[in-house]
Amino acid sequence: MYTYAVIGTGAIGGYYGARLAESGKDVQFLARSDADYIKNNGLRVTSPEGDISLDNVKVFKSTEEMAPVDVILVAIKTTANNSIPKLISPLAKKGTIILLLQNGLGMEEEVRSSFPSCHVIGGMCFICSQKREPGVITHMDYGAV
Repeated sequence: MYTYAVIGTGAIGGYYGARLAESGKDVQFLARSDADYIKNNGLRVTSPEGDISLDNVKVFKSTEEMAPVDVILVAIKTTANNSIPKLISPLAKKGTIILLLQNGLGMEEEVRSSFPSCHVIGGMCFICSQKREPGVITHMDYGAV
């Protein structure tokens, strides 16, 4: 079974990570601003596809506290891309899949140059979701990757 890390537990990462965890996958979440809230109260998603309520979430403030994984889902704003090598380094191992779900094009090559032993994939998601409060994602429509 694959292990997963979500870098950026906001409207995008929080939604897809919660769906993975709900399906029984082993998911670790990086959620710096609301990590304590999620640790104490869980992660919630309201959605027309079915609400999710996750307790005992593996949530961290730093990737240095996290274990290496098979798949890393990067869902941070592209304005923070200079932090990607530092964020991903503790999580990546040979063969790790790094999926970039970000606005924009062309960042795959930059990430690939920092992690040549990993598989870097650029993804595009079509989703309407918001993080309206700590630990709560509101999914309104769509969701295809």
